Amino acid sequence: MIERLKKFATHIQRFMPFIVVTGIISLFLAGTSLFNIDGLPGDEALIPGLVLFCWACMLYCFARLFISVPARPARGAGLKLRFAVALRRGLLWLFAIAALTLSLALVVLSYELIRVWLTS
Repeated sequence: MIERLKKFATHIQRFMPFIVVTGIISLFLAGTSLFNIDGLPGDEALIPGLVLFCWACMLYCFARLFISVPARPARGAGLKLRFAVALRRGLLWLFAIAALTLSLALVVLSYELIRVWLTS
């Protein structure tokens, strides 16, 4: 699973500037809507800005966390190296499970927020 996430992280590396700019713009959009800086009535841009910011943060975290998954050590590798790689890969497995769970929760949150935004 972490090898697939490494491939995904490698593919989205080329979109990192776009992801960062989208996150900054959506945070600015949500902030201006929250404080009524640019004269938008109510919170018309708050929910889309919040959803875009959450997705930009999630993609950024995936890209930065899983880009450097260590390869499995060779059979003749020393005990210290095998333990270090196994520990790092084990922690990445835990992070992968947490990130995938958060992504699923973000899908549900996005659906609910967009549904509320469209009905108001």
